[in-house]
Amino acid sequence: MDMQPVFATPLISAVIDGAGLNAELGAAIATAAAAPSAGEAPGGGWRSGPLKQDWGGAAAATLMQDVLALARQHSVDIAAGGRDRFGWRCDLEAVLLPPGARTLPAFAPAAFWSAIYCVEGAAGGAIELEDPRSPLVLLEAPSLRFAKDPDEPVHRLHPKAGQLFLIPGWLRRAHAPAHGRQVFLHLDLVALPRD
Repeated sequence: MDMQPVFATPLISAVIDGAGLNAELGAAIATAAAAPSAGEAPGGGWRSGPLKQDWGGAAAATLMQDVLALARQHSVDIAAGGRDRFGWRCDLEAVLLPPGARTLPAFAPAAFWSAIYCVEGAAGGAIELEDPRSPLVLLEAPSLRFAKDPDEPVHRLHPKAGQLFLIPGWLRRAHAPAHGRQVFLHLDLVALPRD
């Protein structure tokens, strides 16, 4: 008898080296969050909404290039025939969560990849990734789990400043409350046909 998992969901992690990068991004996010037009997001904290491509200056541009390079490395166009048929649009959103605040689960349906970059982490905080199979499983038999995969239908990542996670755009994610302030940059990568 053999049991093997099928249809694995990619989770790519990397560390971006740059305390200066985090200082610049953190300052830009704090300035935007303090603006009079900034409002509170559901779950507490602040979400920027879509940011312009030139937002965040050189620090954001550097991060976008790193994320795009990682996405290209982990993507393949199976019908390309050697041509580079897709470009990428990077949609940015900043998230600032004071102690105890969280975000509600969300996904990026237009994005092939989504990246979550931790500018500032805090003890107790987590990025929660929902198992895409869980709604049906929980509906049918909420207390049953597969013997080789008995975990709850949420995978938790405990990010530190400088950590980057690349996940499929369709994967629902949320930020759990922490004991201190958490600051993130979300980058959603939309594949655009060149032809």
